[in-house]
Amino acid sequence: MSSSDSFGPNTTLVKFPWPQEITGLERILLSANGGLQRLLSAYFAQQIEAEVVSTSTYYADAHESAGDSEKTLPMTQRRVINLVCNGTVVCTATSTIVVNSRDVANLFDQGFFIGQVVRTLQQTPKFTLLDVNVKEIEEAGVTPAAPASDSGDSSDGELSSGASTPSKRKQRLWRRYMLGVDGLECDIEEEFLDREMFTGGSFAL
Repeated sequence: MSSSDSFGPNTTLVKFPWPQEITGLERILLSANGGLQRLLSAYFAQQIEAEVVSTSTYYADAHESAGDSEKTLPMTQRRVINLVCNGTVVCTATSTIVVNSRDVANLFDQGFFIGQVVRTLQQTPKFTLLDVNVKEIEEAGVTPAAPASDSGDSSDGELSSGASTPSKRKQRLWRRYMLGVDGLECDIEEEFLDREMFTGGSFAL
């Protein structure tokens, strides 16, 4: 079931079958409609940078020698980006966008990201939240290396290798949604790298 967003003269209602364990703060962030980077900046009170991990762009019936103005729309772009706060990746977004407007395509060619494109166009985007989940991730830990004992073959001061510790379980929030404005349609998946950043746990930037 996807989300529904309705309003009246003095009412607004956002409906979605949220997983029971999702908190109010998490629902706000997971409902962000093109402004996640701005909300994360307000939450952490720091600048959020968007860094491209990978990107592939395809034009319909485009020839390699054709200039940008000659490339036939729609333009399809697949990209993976990280949202980074103070050197720490807080969210990874994987998106497929379809552009049917030359003006919008030019913004992407200039290096604009989806959120900045929406703000530049000054349009209220169409937003549909499709799915939300909490993923359980296991991370193996390693104990700090300790000096080797005087007995045995190791020389004095040599460090013994760290021993493996039980894996640490981590939770990650995940969502998939559709976002659209005139000339642009986006299918986006986002994964927040550590849920503790929103639950007051041990996460630190």
